[in-house]
Amino acid sequence: MVAAAVAAVLGLVLIGGAALMVGRDRSGTAAGGPSAPAAGHTDAPSPTLPSAPDTAAATISAIEARVAEALTTGVIDSGMAEDLADDIRDVRAGLDRDRIKDVRKSAERMRERLNERVADGELEPALAARLDNLLQILLRLTENG
Repeated sequence: MVAAAVAAVLGLVLIGGAALMVGRDRSGTAAGGPSAPAAGHTDAPSPTLPSAPDTAAATISAIEARVAEALTTGVIDSGMAEDLADDIRDVRAGLDRDRIKDVRKSAERMRERLNERVADGELEPALAARLDNLLQILLRLTENG
């Protein structure tokens, strides 16, 4: 059961990661993005804060990554990971079919389920808040769709 949950969540993360790689060149930079520094450039890269995802697919991938991280660090158990993976699959299925209305419905349903799980003591409020924040980003990104 635990192995199946880990495999399901990690599978979702790998699929999401592959989606993020679309539009990147071999060096890993965004296609059409900034070019590599000139030869002899010695400045160390400046640290950057993680930015909010800017596409629906990237946002779903970020949600999957949070769930996978929570599972591997023991914040959630395999049963909760499977439940969350099911919710995420519903959201991604709408996106894969280019049905934004379905994406939004599934995201709203997932937000409701997160609140219920917190109220029932099944999910830590901090994790639920992080996932809810990402779901709100997803809803903003799809509000004109």
